[in-house]
Amino acid sequence: DVNAVLEYSVIGNILPSADSENLETIKNPPFLLNKESGDILLNFDPQKGMMGYFAFHVSVRDTFGHVDKATGQIYLLREDQRIRFVFRSHPAEIRARMLRFREVLGKVTSSIVNVDHYIVHEDDHTKTDVLFHFVNPGDNSVMEVGNVLRMIDYKTEELDPIFKEFNVLYTEGVDPTYIRA
Repeated sequence: DVNAVLEYSVIGNILPSADSENLETIKNPPFLLNKESGDILLNFDPQKGMMGYFAFHVSVRDTFGHVDKATGQIYLLREDQRIRFVFRSHPAEIRARMLRFREVLGKVTSSIVNVDHYIVHEDDHTKTDVLFHFVNPGDNSVMEVGNVLRMIDYKTEELDPIFKEFNVLYTEGVDPTYIRA
């Protein structure tokens, strides 16, 4: 709908997962939805030790009465739950093909692969870091870095073609101070 006026809304409540930890201090809705843009805004101060995810349903309606619905999940990550992939490519090149990369990586690791951040190397603009986190689709928990790196190492032969196609130089767990630097 080009130039359509859309209105977004949350259906029901935004609830933490049953296995969430240290979220009982959140009294207000944890997220707010901008009705015009669909942007989701954080409505609490995350604290160290909070873990889990929030699940909710969103609806969008246009002026003609057409309605669509989607399920959203927002994960609380510890700073040490990200994996850094270093690519010899510019961010625009990687973004344009990231869906394929995520699909292959997800299939090989039996996980949901989420992109958190793209970072261009200051000293070498031909390199880009992409930070990922991996989610176990069975229980929606964020997978530990060591386990994911072992799976990647174990499946090297299966991943070799996609790593070559995307010019992956190396992978590693993210140092929690890396983002702040």
